[in-house]
Amino acid sequence: AIRNKIALVYAGLVKSDYPSSWPTAWTDLIALLDKGPHLIDMFLRVLTTFDQEVISEEVFRTPEEKQRAHTIKHAMREGDVARLAECWFVILGSCQVSAPQLVSECLKVVAAFAVWIEATILANEKFLGAICGLIGEGMPFSGEACDCLGAVLSKKMPAGKKMQMLDQLRILQLLGERCIHRGCRDVGVIEKEAELFNTVAEVVLDAYLELRVETVAESARVAQAAWSFVE
Repeated sequence: AIRNKIALVYAGLVKSDYPSSWPTAWTDLIALLDKGPHLIDMFLRVLTTFDQEVISEEVFRTPEEKQRAHTIKHAMREGDVARLAECWFVILGSCQVSAPQLVSECLKVVAAFAVWIEATILANEKFLGAICGLIGEGMPFSGEACDCLGAVLSKKMPAGKKMQMLDQLRILQLLGERCIHRGCRDVGVIEKEAELFNTVAEVVLDAYLELRVETVAESARVAQAAWSFVE
């Protein structure tokens, strides 16, 4: 409970003071990560609370709060988001055995931030390879990894750009090689994997439907590619 209150205070200070009065809010927090699991836990709690209290569109915000959130997100995209993402990558790779709960919480944070941060920060071979590796391990956090990957791939962007991204990442090959537990008896894992594949299919189908109605020749070509992707 005390950690949650500290996280709430920190997120509140970020909301009121970042970036004008406290431009180092995120780098100050990142600097504490090498002090052990308790500080990693605190780091993730702050990010979770920050999303809930400031950013998440699932919570009602006044026009003033929405404008403040926009200002904060714009400032974070200048560099702090990339720094946070590098921390997430390290946590996902270093805490699997020693602190699997931190991996689960980190995946939830990544899924929440995927909604608004630059797509390429997460949708790249390095980061998606790490997430798919977590799914393939069949560990307790495999379900969260499936949800996280689904959130990254579902990020809103122009249909043509989305198909280009999926093609460059060879996403179906990646999923087939690293994200299927053939013979697995864990119903929860099987359900999460099914939901992930369903998400990918929906993303591609939506892109196809959007591109099909456009008259540009390149859009028609990409639409056909999207249809082939689904098949």
